[in-house]
Amino acid sequence: PRRLSVPTSESWPRYELITLAGLLSEGNTCHPTTLYFYNNDRALVDDFRAAIENFPDTVARVHTRRSGRHEVQANTGRDARFRARAESAGAVATKAAPVRSGAFRWAERLGVLGKKATEKFVPTPVFRLCDSDLELFLGRLWAGDGFIANETLKVPFYATSSSRFASDVQHI
Repeated sequence: PRRLSVPTSESWPRYELITLAGLLSEGNTCHPTTLYFYNNDRALVDDFRAAIENFPDTVARVHTRRSGRHEVQANTGRDARFRARAESAGAVATKAAPVRSGAFRWAERLGVLGKKATEKFVPTPVFRLCDSDLELFLGRLWAGDGFIANETLKVPFYATSSSRFASDVQHI
């Protein structure tokens, strides 16, 4: 069928949908403390940065490489290595900084951390979302890895190295 109606009212905040789509399409979740997002389009980079900063204890920094490619690094914004060294040298900590950002803990709960490109998948809760949430999620995925393969035939194409992820996107 062209349309399969699945009645649901489950919804996520907009920033979670944008963050998840960014991490799955143009992100790197394999670093032990930091989430990364890469893109050439500054508007998409700014959109991702604004979204991920809605998570508690999460600071996003944007760097532009010489090639013009933008990189967003999102973590706590604090370097816990220095605190650990100071405490081991006898300094007294005044307030413990979070070890992981809220975005990192959220991605961990969804099971998307540590996944190489060939291992990515759409987390199960996404399949229960209402249509408007799925539209935003798929739109942001498409902005990262989708394109029109042939101008004449207008064939939509989504590029991924993960057969599971391809199947998940197809299912949605």
